[in-house]
Amino acid sequence: MMFNNTLKTLVFIFFALLFALTTSAQQRGNGNLSGVVVDESGIPLPGAEIYTKINSGFVGATSDFDGKFIVTNIPVGNQSLIIKYLGYKEKSISITVIEKTTTDIGKIPLQPDVESLDDVIVNARSKGQVRSLNIQKNSDNIVNVISLEQASKFPDSNIGDALKRVSGISIQTDQGEARSVSVRGLGSESTTVLVNGDRISATSFNSRSVEVDLIPADVIQNIEVTKSASADLDGEATGGVVNLITRAAYSKDLKFSLRSNYSITPTWDKINYNTAIGISKKFLNERLGVAFNGSSDSRSFQSNNIEIDWDFADTGEIDNPNDDTRFLNELEVRRYWVRRDRKNLNLGLDYEFSKNSLIGLKTSLSFRDDFENRYRTRYTSIDFPQEFTPDGIAISEGLVRTDTRGGTSEGKPNNYRLDRKNVFNNKLYGEHVIGSVEADWSLSYSKAKKRRTRRSIDYRVIEGESTLFIDARNPNRPRVTSDIENFNESAVLGSISETFQNLDDDAFKGSVTLKIPFKNGYLKTGARYRRNGHSEDNRNFDIAPITGDINDFEDIEKENYHTNSSELNSYEGFDSPSREFVGSLDINNPLLFTTTEDFEYNFNNSYDVVEKRSAAYIQGKYEFSENFSVRGGVRWELTQGDYNAYVYNEVEDVITPNNVNIEYDNLLPSIDFKYKIKSNLIARLAYAKTLNRPTYTRLLPRVGFTGGDADDITDNTVLRLGNPDLKPRISDNFDFSLELYLRKAGLVSVGVFHKELNNFIGSVSSFETLVDGRVLDIRQFQNLGTGRITGVELVFQRGLDFLPWHFRNLNFYGNITLLDSELSNFTTSLSNTVSTNLRGNEKRNLADTADFTYNVSLSYKAKKVEVTASYNSTSEFIDSYGIIAIQDEYEDEKSFLDLNASYSINSNLNIFLEAKNLTNQALREYVGERQILQREEYYGAQYVLGFNYKF
Repeated sequence: MMFNNTLKTLVFIFFALLFALTTSAQQRGNGNLSGVVVDESGIPLPGAEIYTKINSGFVGATSDFDGKFIVTNIPVGNQSLIIKYLGYKEKSISITVIEKTTTDIGKIPLQPDVESLDDVIVNARSKGQVRSLNIQKNSDNIVNVISLEQASKFPDSNIGDALKRVSGISIQTDQGEARSVSVRGLGSESTTVLVNGDRISATSFNSRSVEVDLIPADVIQNIEVTKSASADLDGEATGGVVNLITRAAYSKDLKFSLRSNYSITPTWDKINYNTAIGISKKFLNERLGVAFNGSSDSRSFQSNNIEIDWDFADTGEIDNPNDDTRFLNELEVRRYWVRRDRKNLNLGLDYEFSKNSLIGLKTSLSFRDDFENRYRTRYTSIDFPQEFTPDGIAISEGLVRTDTRGGTSEGKPNNYRLDRKNVFNNKLYGEHVIGSVEADWSLSYSKAKKRRTRRSIDYRVIEGESTLFIDARNPNRPRVTSDIENFNESAVLGSISETFQNLDDDAFKGSVTLKIPFKNGYLKTGARYRRNGHSEDNRNFDIAPITGDINDFEDIEKENYHTNSSELNSYEGFDSPSREFVGSLDINNPLLFTTTEDFEYNFNNSYDVVEKRSAAYIQGKYEFSENFSVRGGVRWELTQGDYNAYVYNEVEDVITPNNVNIEYDNLLPSIDFKYKIKSNLIARLAYAKTLNRPTYTRLLPRVGFTGGDADDITDNTVLRLGNPDLKPRISDNFDFSLELYLRKAGLVSVGVFHKELNNFIGSVSSFETLVDGRVLDIRQFQNLGTGRITGVELVFQRGLDFLPWHFRNLNFYGNITLLDSELSNFTTSLSNTVSTNLRGNEKRNLADTADFTYNVSLSYKAKKVEVTASYNSTSEFIDSYGIIAIQDEYEDEKSFLDLNASYSINSNLNIFLEAKNLTNQALREYVGERQILQREEYYGAQYVLGFNYKF
């Protein structure tokens, strides 16, 4: 097979190069230099450029996030080591290099370049900005970095909220917080999220993606976003890689920080809290580093929501609606009550046996619990209207329902639906120097659990017992009313159900990397293995009361009523059962209730997967001069998967396991060029091939039926098929950037990127007429065609010191991202097909791709006071495709205005005030055209008062 030959070739090259270059390095008998670059206060400076000139060339390194560096393969004797750092004075150190020895220079303090920075570097936030720019400037990849100090300028609840301020990044929200992150318009499935360089286990149902609302922003030291891929990065990085870097100890002195705040959301008059603590210290003559930080926050809030489903009358041709036949099929009025508890713990240990050998351990634990109640009034299953009033209001029939979703009376807090996510990441790693060869290794284990438990009850007035009046003359605010005089007297029990959803994802990874230096460059090679297990077990139970005590809504005591209304334009709902009533139902008592398991639902939605990924890469870099370098490599990835689903035969009541094994490999080349036009002006050009594996649920060997009323031949039966033959989506990525680094920690940059996407995956429906005249709708995901996305990123930041008077203390930051995307060349192997993706030559954007996003922030710093106003805006984008354009579903444009103000009492203590979402931005969705409302949800503003203390 192809992958066997490829693997043998790579292994041979790997060992041949290792033997040749290691032997060569040892024979030359050169030495190494190590040290730590720090600022005037002893705080590490990451991204420093360190090098020494040798004859007509040079060797060098870049300091890591802890300020550490090692320069290997330096000729013995007296050498001059040069350290450069944007915003700081260049430093030159004379040092004697000893043969086959790593000479430790210790801490190398740099002094601010007063002429360059003036009074910019006066607080932690400005220092964080300088460090981020240096990492970006001296990186081989195109990266953006957010430091903890920078993130503190904004009232961001989680890392997703912090990331939305980076160029090229957009977010999708849930309950007023960022839930998923999209880099360069390719969705969360194309964004790889790491912690300390290792992939976080998936936390989303039916997906490989990570929900970023799990991790608070105040426990991460740095967030690094890599936008250009390379051979030493995970091949599944089409959008980008987000790496969350936790804290490490850097000083023999005890370092302590405390951040605490209290907030209120006007939609629910409750005080919320957040506390974060950090402690670090180096022991045993600075050989042992210990760093701990953690946070705990609780937030209670309420949101108001309306949701609308538009349907299309059948014109006689299957799934070929006419835009004149749109009608309102359902309207829902919802209110959510949510308490969100989030806790995070991080521990970092590292022990330095010598300057050539270090072993460390990084552990991260994240917990997030959502306790939620939902009260809902539904006008649903509304028939196509047959008559209208003289004013144009449709008259029809349908169901009128109210329902409550909550939990059991057990636990604390009780009577809430529980959505619990836990993620554990543990990494053991080593960093060694053998001769002049840098050898790194790591063993890591990660585990994610997601548990969702809910209990629901609904009451309804059945179709035919009420007349509905549908006012859709203004489709942006449609309304439905009924002739029901008293819902509570008319409503009967519809259903009671209890649902349990369980997700488990665990991964073990091992890796080894060798970096072999030579004059003016290096060779880097490595191998990785990752075993990932993923399973979902979903259970739904239908509950029926044996006695008739709660068959009518009137049977419920009035104190157990919850009035359901929305503040959205006076939409009113009917009463629902209270959460206390729902939680108190003793449904496990066989004398009161019967329980029936929904086997068809359960086994159509449960599965388990074991996926093994093996990878090896070779990468080399050559610096033709101090100003121009080329880096290139190739990565090979082998994917082997065992995918298990279940087929439920309802007639025979038989469950049959269904298994498939999948195996494929990919070669992923990359190359990039970096040219320093001037010391502060850098041009980059890069190409890389990357992949995106299909989601688990699309690969599963599933066979599931839904619908199909045997007594109604107009009711289509839907057959949903998995597709184990799906190929990963392949992307050819081209990047160019031009970066100008200004005085006073400023930056002007232009980035252009283009991605060619192959094996694009989309949904297809195939229609077959059965012998009884009914139609079988066969649905499956397939590789349909190609796509492309092209974008431009513009960034400008600098202090406005050219302005007069106090205005010179202003600092401006802004970025804008423009995207253009297209799907094309669709084909399918099925006959009689209609697809949301097969729409002739019509140009369509990629889903989840906003045409533009922009961020603007203006801050003012004067002595002890700093005030920052920030504005973030994202244009509308397609969320999912319809058969024709008027059925496409969009998420509307959104804009957020936030404020942050702080006052420094002394060098160790400050107080701050934050205001978030002052625009009360809604999550709004529409279908086809902006005025056709589908969903609108408001969360309100949030106000925070707190303090920071550190020493």
